[in-house]
Formats: sequence, C-alpha cells, structure tokens
Amino acid sequence: MNLRRLLHIISKSTWRKPTKCQVVQFGGLEVTALSLLADEFKIGVMPLISEQVSLPVVLRMLLRLRLSRWVYYLEYMQMTDARVVLVWQETNTDAYQLRHHGRIPVLCIQNGVRHNVGPVSGKGFMDALQEDAKLSHPTADAYFCFGAAEPRYLDSVIETRFVPHGSLRANAYARQRLPKSKCDQVSGIGFIVSFPHRQSIPGGSIIGNNTPFLRLGDRVMSYHEYYSFDALVSKAIQNVSRELALEYRIIAKRSEETSSEVQFFQDVHAGQVEVLAHAKGEGYELADRFEYLITVDSTLGYEMRALGKPVAFLSNRLKHLDISDRDLTFGFPLDLPADGPYWSSAITEPEIVQFLHRWIELVVSQKTQKDSFELMHLDHGNTQLRGMIRTALENAS
Repeated sequence: MNLRRLLHIISKSTWRKPTKCQVVQFGGLEVTALSLLADEFKIGVMPLISEQVSLPVVLRMLLRLRLSRWVYYLEYMQMTDARVVLVWQETNTDAYQLRHHGRIPVLCIQNGVRHNVGPVSGKGFMDALQEDAKLSHPTADAYFCFGAAEPRYLDSVIETRFVPHGSLRANAYARQRLPKSKCDQVSGIGFIVSFPHRQSIPGGSIIGNNTPFLRLGDRVMSYHEYYSFDALVSKAIQNVSRELALEYRIIAKRSEETSSEVQFFQDVHAGQVEVLAHAKGEGYELADRFEYLITVDSTLGYEMRALGKPVAFLSNRLKHLDISDRDLTFGFPLDLPADGPYWSSAITEPEIVQFLHRWIELVVSQKTQKDSFELMHLDHGNTQLRGMIRTALENAS
C-alpha cells in the first residue's frame, strides 16, 4: 500500500460500526432516495472505501489476515446482517463485481438516463463496464431499469435480469399523486433543467467557464460548451411563450442555495425569466403544475411524460457541439427517427421555435398517441422491487 492511499484511508476513517439492517445501500454516507422503501424495510448504508472506512471492519479483516477491497465489503455486509444489497448510484461499476465475491443478492436501480459521457479524469459508464469485463463479467441479480432502452444498451455487457419498472421516485410519487386544483396550475411552459451543484463548479459560474467538465471518448467539453445548448433552447422557449401569451418559467434541479441554474438563466435572460429552485424531491409536484414541459435530456422529463404530462425533448447537446455521436440523443440506443411528434433534432433557435409551435398545436388538438417503444414504465409504489426484496429476505431466513 503506497503512502498516498494510506493517508487517504486515515482521512476517511471512522470508529463507527456498521448499522444493523435488512437491506444495505452500497455507496453514499446516508440513505437517500431508498428511504422511500423504509416504510417496509430497515435500510443501512455501506459507503464506498473512497467515501468512508470503518475501522471496526478493518480490525476484523486484520484479525482474519484477509486484506482486500472485496473482503472489506463482505465483512462490512456481514456485520450489518443485511441480506440484500441495493445500489442506487448504479453507475458505480464496483457494484457489478460484488456478486463475484459474495452470496448476497445485488439489485441495481437506475436513477438517471444512461450514457457514456463521463468525467474528464475518468471513463464513461459503458467504457468503465467494458474495462471491468476484461477481468470478470459485470454481474447483478437484477437491474431495475426505466424501460426498453437500457436492456438494448447494457445487455451485452452486464449479466443480469432487466426489470423495466420505471423510476423509483416517480413510482412513489405516482402512488400518492393528488388531483391538481385549477389554482395550482400554470397556464404555460416549464423548462426542466439539470445542472451540477454550484459548489462543484470551479468559480461557481457556468457562462464563460472553459474549465474541462465532461469527456466523451477523446472529446473534452467545458462547462460553458456543455450547457450552451440550454441557453439556446431557453431563448427559443421564451420567444414561443411571448408569441402564444403563455407564462414561462425554468424548473431547476436544486434549492436556491445550491443551484447553479438561477445565476445561469438570469444571465441568459437578463433577469426576465423566473427560475424555480426547490428542495430535493419537490420537482415532481412543481413540474406537475405546468401545462407544457420541455427538456433537453433531464430524467425528470422522461418521468413526467410517463406520468401523462405533455413533454417535448430537444436532446441535441452533442449535435450542437458538432460531435457526431448518438449518445445523449432522445431514445438512445433505440432505432428511433431523429424527429418525432414530441422530439426534435433542431439545433438552431428558429428551428426550435418552429418545432415547439408544431408540438403545442399537437398537444392542444389532443392527437398525441402512446409510444410503442416504452422508454419509461410506471410501477405505482415500486411493487416489483419490493416484491423481489421480500423474496430475497425470505430465502435468506
């Protein structure tokens, strides 16, 4: 073990023992979205070694003279008494190696649209999986995915059972969703955006920020480049809203304290458009109020369409940057046409304005039809996931 790694472990160490639980969340320091299942199951957390190291687990490893990352995780799980591993951050490729080292079922839950755009200093999700596959085949007992796209994308790489169940959060929201009163509705357009936490951005601002942000293959994109398309789309929506006398607001991903969207769109529109920041988990209620919803590639857009809302998609970041790759396009990797009734390949402001006018006319005429390609399912209350957890716990008893 080199000195740098030793210092890292010391800095991340805690004497806190693993918490007893039925189900353990692999990754993170606290239970986040999986708390939606806490009404039925006792859920604990097993942080990644890069996040936190439990010294009681390390001492147990030393006493048994077994030292490795995988032994650490197995000892940790044994100390929790957990009988099921749930993976919420399922782009963490370590999750697909756990099953090779232990007998506890590993269930991965998709929490965002999957693509191969990755961090500048690392690999995209698909590249990382393929790299791991050279050592041992990525494996999970089940992968609870949004719909038809993920099995097409990942089936040749991950050995698993794909369970199209939609979104964990959207399923929970659908179960308790209430009829909206007219006073709650917004007769206008909501633009769903998804920007990084403000504190994670060097300098805290995106516009004019040429710091490398993400990578796709050999192409590196800066913060400014990556989100320049959002600015273009927002200007087009503002024009359409004015022409049709509709209200226009931007639906951010985060609270005002952590949002980078507020400053970005205030700069884009000189303060003329309101940005609705919100507490975590409140995006569904907020988006549900709008008559029309538009997004570039936010997961919330897919979820709201599954919930029955009119949503238009302009998933063309890469095309706007003259990158000839289908990654991040609408419905990728399914063989969908570049343009459809509610999605478009437009990348100029006039083209986007024309598309949005056509789409709104279609929504008003109520001529929209159900898709046959099923990008997002709904399972109210997450019954399939709950059922599989119950079965795993019963089999372990």
